[in-house]
This record gives sequence, structure tokens and C-alpha cells, in this order.
Amino acid sequence: ATVIPSQYASHSPSHLKEGRGSLLLRLVNMRDDVIIGFFRKGLNTSQEVATFQDPVPVAVTEKVRFRNWNEPLQGHLALTRDPTEMILVWVTRNSSNPEVKWGTESGNLTSSKEANSSTYTAKDMCGPPATDFGYRDAGMLHQVTMDNLIPGAQYYYIFGDATSGWSEEFNFTAAPLPGPNTTTRAVVYGDLGCGHRDGTMQVIRQQ
Repeated sequence: ATVIPSQYASHSPSHLKEGRGSLLLRLVNMRDDVIIGFFRKGLNTSQEVATFQDPVPVAVTEKVRFRNWNEPLQGHLALTRDPTEMILVWVTRNSSNPEVKWGTESGNLTSSKEANSSTYTAKDMCGPPATDFGYRDAGMLHQVTMDNLIPGAQYYYIFGDATSGWSEEFNFTAAPLPGPNTTTRAVVYGDLGCGHRDGTMQVIRQQ
């Protein structure tokens, strides 16, 4: 099992005062079931990395199952050296016919292309901690290079397949033609850490 983010029960204002409370947790479709547990003791935060040391389970939920493990997720765009191209990468559990559809008008996606798919396993990684506690199956990684784009034009696109469903519609602006009068803006960022939108903590190692 893979431990996902945790949260102190005391974050609920009524927990210590009334012995009951509620927390809002953001569940991400990672192509597997989720079980939520209530634990006492066992969380050691005295070190730089929080660890579990014999936590005592008090109660656990039934399995929470996402409706579609093959939902197309985590779409990422990448430029190539050619301004008429754009790479798209996304993830599913094991979709067998992934493709992308795109066009210059929203809702009128006139071009399409099948994706190349690949994956990796724990055997392909260098070793612990990446391969031990917390390892999660990568699913299938799908990649398509959209081509014949008009430099500087706006495009709309969806990705997925007819069996497992399609993503919502997204858009991007194709790269401009290079030249002395072309202005390009770039955003550069470093490691964003492991914070979570719902305020939970990431426990990444178990003793």
C-alpha cells in the first residue's frame, strides 16, 4: 500500500473541544482505490522527514473507488525546435487507443493523431527510496506531437479515447516564428516542494 498525505485531526476546530469534527481532503485519481484511516500515535515529526512508527489504527473507511481509472489526466505541453509542432504527454491506467484532437476553433477539432505509449516499473529506477515504501505504479504514459501548426495561432485540444472518455477542452498558443522582432516570455521556477492544496502533510517513509 502507498501512504498518501495525512492531516492532524486537531485541524478540525471541534475535534478537541467536542470529540468530533470533519476535514476536507482532496482526492486525486491515481488509478487505484483509496482508503482513509484515523490513527492515534505513531507519527514522529522530530526529524527532518516525518516517519510512521507503529501508528494505531482506530477506524478505516471502505474503499473509495474512482469511477474511471482510465480518465486521461496530467496533460503537459512541451515545445520542440519547430514552431509548427507541440508535444502533448498525458497519463491513464492502461488505455489502449489514446489520441489527441485539435483545431483552431473551440469545439471544432479537425485534426487528430494516435499516441505512442510507454511505461516504467520499479526495476527501471535506481533504488530506494524511489522503489520501496510509497512507490506507485506509473500507469501508461502517452505522447503525441501535434504538427502542421500555424506559428503564433491559438489551438484547442482534447486527449483520451472513445472508450475511456476525453479530457476537457484546453488551449495553447503555438510558438512564434523565430526572428529579431519576436518577443518570447518565459516563466522559470525551481522545486515547488511537496505542499498540498488541502493543507495535508506528505509522509514519505515508514519505519
